[in-house]
Amino acid sequence: MNRGALAAVVVALLVVAGLVGVLEFAPGLLTGSHAAGRGGPGPTNGSVNATNGTIAFTSSVDGHPLSYAIWYPPNYDAQASHTFVLFLHGVESSNECANVPSYTGGASLINAATGAGWVVGSMCTRVADGWYVNSPSTGPEETDVLDAIAHEKTLTHVTDVYLVGMSMGSDGALSIATNHPGLVAGVAAVATCADFYEEAAYYSHAHGVLPPGFAQVAGVGPGVFPEAGSVGFGLEYHLSAFRFYPENLSATRLYIVAGGEDQTCIDNTQFWPWMQANNTVLTASCNVAAASFEPNDCSTPIASLAASHSGEFLCRFVYEPASPHTFDQLNGADLVAFFEGQVGTGTFNAPVGGTPTPVDGVQA
Repeated sequence: MNRGALAAVVVALLVVAGLVGVLEFAPGLLTGSHAAGRGGPGPTNGSVNATNGTIAFTSSVDGHPLSYAIWYPPNYDAQASHTFVLFLHGVESSNECANVPSYTGGASLINAATGAGWVVGSMCTRVADGWYVNSPSTGPEETDVLDAIAHEKTLTHVTDVYLVGMSMGSDGALSIATNHPGLVAGVAAVATCADFYEEAAYYSHAHGVLPPGFAQVAGVGPGVFPEAGSVGFGLEYHLSAFRFYPENLSATRLYIVAGGEDQTCIDNTQFWPWMQANNTVLTASCNVAAASFEPNDCSTPIASLAASHSGEFLCRFVYEPASPHTFDQLNGADLVAFFEGQVGTGTFNAPVGGTPTPVDGVQA
């Protein structure tokens, strides 16, 4: 099936120093301009406590009641504009949308963003593991995210929007940003998964079933790969947008974090041949997950696009050799600094959630 036909399926539904030795790591820098992000405090909407609470809204598709937790910056000015950051959680976490500060990485995100005068939201999804796609089985979760952004814009004067996702949320954030060019000023992926076909093949290999919730999302059995032309196959392609058409992220700031000991979203060939972050950011690869019927397309890494389109592709890739699969990979202060243009693009090493160090001592 060609790319146009695959896209039609989706449309019809409404997707080095310090590194472990086994990595095929390309230390080339991802260069580009460092335009400063816009920020500033924003007004209360009168419906929640000024520092924390939940914003209720309804789906534009089916009227389903939805919400997102929210954190406001201190001393905001009701007349000022501000940036909105929306966090997308990982699997089996739909009741944890307000518990982001319980995690070190989540607390660092909220502290850094609100400290910069930004508003932070955390999506409370309609099902635990809906993968942020519009599914006939589990509902229009991609549109739910778009509705949340649109709703916040009716309450406050939003300048820039950023999506931040962890694990399943990284798939969702990258997919939504790539499939809706220009929607967001930047996207951050933590414990990054970028190729859902590879994730499904690995998860089936390691656990004998598809990733949590996806069988229901795709309308298949728990261990059955969706076949080409099916709804589930189209959703996998939609979720793999960052691999198949990363050029849509021109002028979008990309902050990608991956762990060498992550055995869920793999970035280490000791665990699986395809590296979720490395092979979509730094190094081209023609590996495909044949078992899950992945299209036979080589990846076009952001590094290649950055080299051939000066200033258009802005990416900060942080690799944490000792990190397992955890939200604590995120260093919120570094993320906000990058979104604001205060630190540069490039490839970096870091301890778990620690301060990134440029590879080979060089930073763009």
